[in-house]
Amino acid sequence: FKASYEILKGSFQQKILILISKEDNLPENQQLLEKMLQACKLQEADYQIAMLPNTSQVLGTINHLQPETVLLFGIHLNNEAFNAQKKLYAPFRFNNIKFLLSNTLTEVSANPALKSSLWTTGLKPLFNIQ
Repeated sequence: FKASYEILKGSFQQKILILISKEDNLPENQQLLEKMLQACKLQEADYQIAMLPNTSQVLGTINHLQPETVLLFGIHLNNEAFNAQKKLYAPFRFNNIKFLLSNTLTEVSANPALKSSLWTTGLKPLFNIQ
């Protein structure tokens, strides 16, 4: 597997992988993401944020990095092995990995209802936040 992702920040100690698309890699989106991760009581050392220039590489990247938790922003998991249309903002488990799917960070930042769903039904249950 030739890695086709760019690590933007983090040292992955808790094996939490956050994947974003090239289009979503904007400073204001990074700030939004960092605020959300801080609200989840996560430190930069806990996670790794990576940008996928080619979103078809998502499963290869996940297999390569072996995370325990994956957050996908605007990236879909559709391929033959994984053809289920999973709901956004609802954590699920697949191959012993916890997943959370979200709209792009750009969409979330522009829409308070999406931001609320991401927090209430997505991040809080995923990270057991009361």
